[in-house]
Amino acid sequence: MKKYIITTLIILTMSHLALAKEIKKKSTKFDRKNTAKIQLIGANKELQENINAMLPSRKPACNADAEEIDNFQDTAERYLIKAAKGLGYYNSKFTIHPQKVANCWLFRINVNAGAATHISKVDVKLIGEGKKEKLFKDILAKPMYRLGEQLKQDKYTAYKTSLANAASSLGYFDAEFTEHQITVNPYSNKAEITLHMDTGERYHYGKITLKQNILGEKYIQRFVQIKEGEPYDSSKLSEQQIYLQTAGYYSDVI
Repeated sequence: MKKYIITTLIILTMSHLALAKEIKKKSTKFDRKNTAKIQLIGANKELQENINAMLPSRKPACNADAEEIDNFQDTAERYLIKAAKGLGYYNSKFTIHPQKVANCWLFRINVNAGAATHISKVDVKLIGEGKKEKLFKDILAKPMYRLGEQLKQDKYTAYKTSLANAASSLGYFDAEFTEHQITVNPYSNKAEITLHMDTGERYHYGKITLKQNILGEKYIQRFVQIKEGEPYDSSKLSEQQIYLQTAGYYSDVI
């Protein structure tokens, strides 16, 4: 049995558009000049950049007390480990030395990344009605990792996201990852990737409803390009919205 999604296009005229209220977010000023500094020793450029991106942006003030320094050090250690694992370093070690230099705190962080983890197995499977779709085939045609490649978790996340986005754009709204994990052996520095998706069934357009008060029902139907019973496709829905917007009768279509 086909699954249907009811599509409602709300068409706004210029006279019905409400003026958006300007919301000004109060931002707390933060003086970075008078805050502790971080010095990374022993990290390669890529790891250094990942650590800097991961560490909390709010550092202790130059005059912070010992308790605040200890709290930041505890927090930093967790983010250091996370940053290293993100690039495949599962045996990394960090030593943090906070000290006062020129009346301000300096955190000297000695980094021993250890051996990097490399990919030993990649298991990506797609089942369900959508496995024949070109969009999915194009994604699967480009391997997530090659055997022997260093594990970098952002590639796994991006690949997983691309499959989820493809499912959503093509109307496979019941799609789910039945298995998804990265299994790391920190002793052998090997990683196995498992990513299985069941697309489920594709949804189709149900009743098409246009909410507007400018054109007659029969006339407005001339501008409707998507049809009831057709497979859902977000790109075609976007094209439909643009087509109505550029028809010259409406200011916005949502």
